[in-house]
Amino acid sequence: MERRDELIYWIWMAEGLGAGSRVGMILLRKFGSVRKIYSQTPEAAAGWSFLSQKEKAAAVNMLRQKDLREADRILERCMELGIRAISYDDSGYPEALRVIQNPPIVLYAKGSLPMVGKRFTAAVVGTRTMSDYGRKMAYSMGYGLAAGGALVVSGMALGVDSMAMMGALDAGGVTVAVLGCGVDIVYPREHIQVYRKILETGGCILSEYAPGTEPMGAHFPVRNRIISGLSDAGVVVEGDSKSGSLITARYLLYQGRKLFAVPGQVGLPGSEGPNSLICDGALPAITAEDILCEFKYMFPYSISVEAAHNAYWKLDVDANSQNTMKNTGVGTRNSRNYVGEGTYGGRSRKTPEMPPVPAEPVAGITGIPEWIYAETAKAVAESDAPAIKEAPAEPVQKTSVLDRMMQTLQGSRKEKADENGTKETKRGKVKTPEKPSADEKKKPEKQKTEKSSQKDTEKTQPAHKIDTDMLDETDMRVYNSMKPNVPMVPDELVEHGFTIGQVMAAMTALEMAGVIEAGSGGYFLRIDTDDMPVRLVEDSEIAEKLEIHPQQ
Repeated sequence: MERRDELIYWIWMAEGLGAGSRVGMILLRKFGSVRKIYSQTPEAAAGWSFLSQKEKAAAVNMLRQKDLREADRILERCMELGIRAISYDDSGYPEALRVIQNPPIVLYAKGSLPMVGKRFTAAVVGTRTMSDYGRKMAYSMGYGLAAGGALVVSGMALGVDSMAMMGALDAGGVTVAVLGCGVDIVYPREHIQVYRKILETGGCILSEYAPGTEPMGAHFPVRNRIISGLSDAGVVVEGDSKSGSLITARYLLYQGRKLFAVPGQVGLPGSEGPNSLICDGALPAITAEDILCEFKYMFPYSISVEAAHNAYWKLDVDANSQNTMKNTGVGTRNSRNYVGEGTYGGRSRKTPEMPPVPAEPVAGITGIPEWIYAETAKAVAESDAPAIKEAPAEPVQKTSVLDRMMQTLQGSRKEKADENGTKETKRGKVKTPEKPSADEKKKPEKQKTEKSSQKDTEKTQPAHKIDTDMLDETDMRVYNSMKPNVPMVPDELVEHGFTIGQVMAAMTALEMAGVIEAGSGGYFLRIDTDDMPVRLVEDSEIAEKLEIHPQQ
C-alpha cells in the first residue's frame, strides 16, 4: 500500500511536467524525494534560480495542480490492464535510462521487461516507407542480431521498425517496442499480430505515456531518446534526409552509443539518411555480424558471432520477409499502401513529412533542421510579399594577428637601428628627438598598464559551472581520469574502475557544466585542460601589447 501511495506522487509529477522534460530530475537532485517536491508552493518555485524561465513556468504550473485523483485513476487503469508502472526510484527501472540527460520519470510496461544491462541491446530503426531493399536489410538485421544473442529494440512503426522486430522474433529472439502512445493502444492498428507476438515471446511494450494516451506526431521524436537510451548501439537501415530515424541517430551519438548505418544506392531517396551518416562517421553495417563483432568482447557470454553467421547464410531473406509481411501485415496499411515503385507502408504518393519537433528542445542537440528552411522557403514563395533584393556585401579585408605581429616586430627592429642616428623622411633628414626622462616614460606606461589591467578584468570569464550539489565526487574522479586534449569514449573510462552507469552519468553532468564536449562517434573531450578561467583577447589588444612591450 505504501508503494502504491508513492507511485501516485511519481505519476502526478510525470503528468504535470510532460514527457521529455528534464525539470523532474533537477528537482529530485535538489529536494531528494518526490513528496518534498509535492510540498513546495508555486510562489516558492517562481524564485528558484537553478531553473530557467521556461523551466520555472513548468514547475509552477505543476505545483498549482496538486489534485492526485488523476494520478490515482491512471494507476487503477494500470492494475486493471496488467500494466506495470515503474518510477525512477524503482529497482526495476532500466539502469541504461538512468544515465541519459532527461530520463523518463515513470515508465509503463506491458509484458516482461528484459534485463537490458545484462545483454547486448541494439536498436534497429528506419523509414516507414521502406523499399524492397530496405525490407530485406531490416529483416536480416533483426534476424541476425537476435540469432547472435542480441536484444532488439525498436518503435513497432510501419516499415523498417516492425520488419526488424519480426526478423528478430522469427529468429527466436526477444524484443522491446517503445511506443509514442499508451501501451494499451496498438499503433498502427494493423500491427496487432506483431503486438501479440512480442508479448507471447517474453518481450515488452514500453512507453512513458500513461495508458489511454492517443498517438500524436509530437510524441515520436520524444520517445526516440528512450529507444537510443536502452541500446548499446543502433543501426539506421533506410530513410531520406527528413526521416525521423535520423532523430534517433542523433540521440544515439549524444548519449555515447555506437551508430551504424546500412549503405544504400547513391541517388535513391531512402539512401540519403544512412549514406550521409556514414559520411559523417557512422560505421557501415552490411550484416548483423558487423555490429556484433564490435561488442563481442564486452558481452562474451551473450553474443555469438558464429551463430549469427550460420543463421544468416542459411536464411532466404527475400522469401522469409515477404512471407512475414503476408502473414502479419508488417509494413502495410490495408490495401492502399503503395508509395512509388517498390516501396511499402505509405498512405499516399506524397513524400512523408518530417515529424514535428518536440515542444521542449533536447539539451545537446543543437541546430535547426534543414526541413524548416525548406518550409520557410515554400511559405515565402507562396506569399504575395514583394521580393527584397539585397545588395552584395563588399568583401571585408581583415589583417591577421600574425601579419600584425610581423609588422610590429619589423617596426621595432627599425627603431632600434635608428635609435642613435637620424630618420629619413620625404622632407629630408631630421634630428632624432631626445629620449624622455625616466619619470615621463613611466607615466604613460603606467596608464596603459592600468588600462590593460581593466581590460583583463572585463574580458576574463570563468568557465561555466552548474550547482555544486549537482556534481559529486564520482563526477570529478571521472573528469580527472580523462586525458587532456585526447578524445575518449566511455568504454575507456570503465577501465579506470568505474561502471558504465557511473561514467555516463558523470559525462552528462560534466557536459552540462561545460567542462567537456561530446563529439561524433560517442567521443568526449576535455574543453579546458587547466580548469582555469578562459582568457578572451581581441586581435587589437595583442597588437597593442606588442607595441608596448616590443620584442628585444
